Amino acid sequence: MGKKAKKMKKRRLKKKMSIHDTTNRQSLARRIEVSEDSMPRGENDGRRLLTTMTKEIYMLARLHYDLLNPEKISRVFLKLRCMEHDPVQDRWVWLYEAEAKRLKFKGTYKDIPIERRPIVLGAFFFRNKGEMILDLNSFDRAIKAVVFFDKYLPRKAAKAKDITVLNKFHDGSKGFVPKHQDFFDKGLEEVIDPDGLIDGLRRDTSTIENPIEKANAAYPLMMEGFQKSISEVERMPIHFYEDGISSLKGRLSLREIIAMQHWQGNSDYSLNNVFEQILQLMLPSPKPEK
Repeated sequence: MGKKAKKMKKRRLKKKMSIHDTTNRQSLARRIEVSEDSMPRGENDGRRLLTTMTKEIYMLARLHYDLLNPEKISRVFLKLRCMEHDPVQDRWVWLYEAEAKRLKFKGTYKDIPIERRPIVLGAFFFRNKGEMILDLNSFDRAIKAVVFFDKYLPRKAAKAKDITVLNKFHDGSKGFVPKHQDFFDKGLEEVIDPDGLIDGLRRDTSTIENPIEKANAAYPLMMEGFQKSISEVERMPIHFYEDGISSLKGRLSLREIIAMQHWQGNSDYSLNNVFEQILQLMLPSPKPEK
């Protein structure tokens, strides 16, 4: 056997061992850290807020990609040192190391015990009908994943389209760690179309010409929609390529605020309450009487 053949055999063996080792590491990496609940007591007495190893609140999210060229995506994943193939679950895991190590979360990389590194940030699955999904355990990871993978995945091969989210905090004191399959793919998610809501407002106020009157007419319609409780599971378009990441950040931030209020016992808290608070901050303070 020549030197070149020996070298190739050694590389294949090393790669095979690396994949096997990754499978073993994932059983450690998938453990979720449970932090003490720092929320006000009362409704939450005796509960502990479930968080990830990087200190974000544990909130399930799934990114949906239009998969246009699976072979190209596999080649990109093979080149990225932060990606490893898991043949046991037929998935690609996104590890918090190498290229991904530069990402900043609430908790630092050094906060993670050495024996637990590298933790799994997310998992890709190829689906039928030209879809690829990325399952993540926090909204912050979802936001960072959209931007991170846009740098490496050619848009002609895969494009981030939608996101499905679970608008709920979890109690870690019971020892149960929710998984994506527990809530998603059940046909229960509400499909949100922000463009449709805007088009509806335009249609309902189309006969009003005066801008102030139009705004006054649109406001109660908008508040009526916001008064409704958001669904526990939602799917919505990302619009990353048109609007950047700020639009997704804003929508997920609002849902995290509402989930926190629900966790604290305010079960009727809705988008309407959030916008009322925002408006109060935006309105000028009344001038003191002389």
